[in-house]
Amino acid sequence: MTTEITKEEIIELNKKIVEEFGGTIGLINESNLDFVLAKVKNAKDIFRKAAELMHGINIGHVFIDVNKRTAFEAAKIFLLANDIEMKTDEEAEEFMIKMAQPEKLSIKEVEIWIKKHSEKYGKEKV
Repeated sequence: MTTEITKEEIIELNKKIVEEFGGTIGLINESNLDFVLAKVKNAKDIFRKAAELMHGINIGHVFIDVNKRTAFEAAKIFLLANDIEMKTDEEAEEFMIKMAQPEKLSIKEVEIWIKKHSEKYGKEKV
């Protein structure tokens, strides 16, 4: 059974990131976040769920500020709650910026990247 991340947890995460890095706290449109979470819930695979979460928050501009950081950390927390660790490295920041560019990455490309940068506890890459 998959442990899901809640809307309240994501909103609180955004607030903490804004407090740490600066910016304005708040949602642009709550229905955007609801839409992202519906896509996550309907995804069948854990990595697809993480990709929907990361991609949806990042390119959907769910929050006023720090969407890329919130998107990355929300996906990371979601995976961690499901015993998968997504590695943070220099490439992650570049990837998040690339995802937000006009030539947006597909969900499949995001899913592949997440899988490549993840591993189960005590095991090699999944």
